[in-house]
Amino acid sequence: MKVEKLTSNSVKYTFDVTPHEFEHGLDHAFDHVQKDVEVKGFRKGHVPRNIYETKFGVESLFEDALNHVLHHKYHEAQNHPEFEIVGQPDIDIDWKNVKRGETFSVSIVAPVKPEVTLGQYKGIEVDNVDTTVTDAEVEQAINKLLSQNSELSPKEGALELGDTAIFDFEGFLDGTPFEGGKAENYQLEIGSNQFIPGFETQMVGLNPGDEKDINVTFPENYQAENLAGKPVVFKIKLHEVKSKAKVELNDDFVASLEKENVKTVDELKASTKADLLKSKEENAKNQIAEQAINKLIESSTMDIPEVMITEEIEAAKKNVENQA
Repeated sequence: MKVEKLTSNSVKYTFDVTPHEFEHGLDHAFDHVQKDVEVKGFRKGHVPRNIYETKFGVESLFEDALNHVLHHKYHEAQNHPEFEIVGQPDIDIDWKNVKRGETFSVSIVAPVKPEVTLGQYKGIEVDNVDTTVTDAEVEQAINKLLSQNSELSPKEGALELGDTAIFDFEGFLDGTPFEGGKAENYQLEIGSNQFIPGFETQMVGLNPGDEKDINVTFPENYQAENLAGKPVVFKIKLHEVKSKAKVELNDDFVASLEKENVKTVDELKASTKADLLKSKEENAKNQIAEQAINKLIESSTMDIPEVMITEEIEAAKKNVENQA
């Protein structure tokens, strides 16, 4: 096998096909077509090789035979230690030179991983990432912990932001119910923004037993194409309002968390601050590494094969389709 580098991202492989290799390919090609061949005087699939070649010509087997040979030759190219093939090759065959009983050459041109010329990587300057943990951040994290451990209980009076509503709803597009737009006894925390923008705020002030038409418009990028950008009406009926009972931050609450070596409020605050610091430091390390890599890429040169760009675009499309 002769290997010739054409560009920074393509290589030409030239193979000699020996008479023995080509004859083996012809045997394979005949075995492949024999089952479908019909010749008068012979049962289908039982035509002898010499009769077939007399009637159809051995040249009718050349393409299949060469494909079989090239299949093995291509594996030889793929195993070449110097280059890594990254896409389907172009095959160059001069059929005038393809003759039974003679050695002939076949070439393939394949895209390979490009060479990368690294830019200056020593002394790269990156922006510092602040990892300071403030008292406000610690307080916010602990309040979130308190909220997560609070229990819902029935509430008298009107629905407010932060309350949980239990309600029925049904959506209508141009007066017609649409698929997936109906539920009963649905539980929703008002202000969590789980629903379409504007839906939850229109529920504020309702009392159990109240009914209301909620007018909203689906976002333009909504996954259901028949609803994207469309104005709809949700008819709702509120059954119950619940609120979270406030949990007091004290040593008893901290002990109930069963965190190792954390038994008091002060220890919880210290532990929370340490966790936040660890998270920020890890995030900072990743951001700094990303800055350095981006700057190195900007100063480096590479000639990326078109096939790699196309495959990356197709992969991105599929990823978007799967998330839709």
